[in-house]
Amino acid sequence: MINKRLFILALIIALVSGYLIMKYFSIDRSGEFIADDEIKFKGEEYKSMYFAHAKVGKTIGKVDYWDINEIKEDKEHNFLEVCSFLDNFYVVKKSYTIPTQGSINVVYIDNYRYTNNVELKNAIYFLLNTEINDGFKIKTDNIYHYAKEVYIGYDDCPVGTEYIGMIGYINEKLVYIKPTERIYSGNGSPEEQIYYCYIIPNQYKAALDIYPYYIKDSIDIVE
Repeated sequence: MINKRLFILALIIALVSGYLIMKYFSIDRSGEFIADDEIKFKGEEYKSMYFAHAKVGKTIGKVDYWDINEIKEDKEHNFLEVCSFLDNFYVVKKSYTIPTQGSINVVYIDNYRYTNNVELKNAIYFLLNTEINDGFKIKTDNIYHYAKEVYIGYDDCPVGTEYIGMIGYINEKLVYIKPTERIYSGNGSPEEQIYYCYIIPNQYKAALDIYPYYIKDSIDIVE
């Protein structure tokens, strides 16, 4: 009985060790930094860029003490995460041409990924191409409490590369806020500023109300 237990234990140790050895040698360690937040990996140069994505995949490389991780929705590895114990940043392959127009391929609301929702894509197209007249102004230093960021990707782009603004529930209305540059104080904290909230028409409300974690809250309207 003891010998059998020892055999099973030795087998488990051997299998785990073999897995770890295979994992170690499957990671490409040839990555190098070529500038701040720019790397060279597998013969390709990558530049820093933020993009919306849903999930980080496995570690496929190393650059110094940083992991190079794949983005699960990008099988071509045009987009990567570079991650250390304390920090991370995102890069895109310099040779990859990011589509900036065409049909909308993917929509991200706060990193929730939507691809095959035609009604959602039509609603996004409406927001980008139609002037909405109904709305109100608010003033806050914490707009992320009220609304969630929205990114889109065009054609075959697998991630969200274009920031188009924010959507949220404010004063019992589903609203759209166009991209607005945030104002920061000298110590780096955000300052109060005015945002114009466009009320989304009812015919597009259902399509844009699919994100499960909108915070429905009220705030004083600025005249």
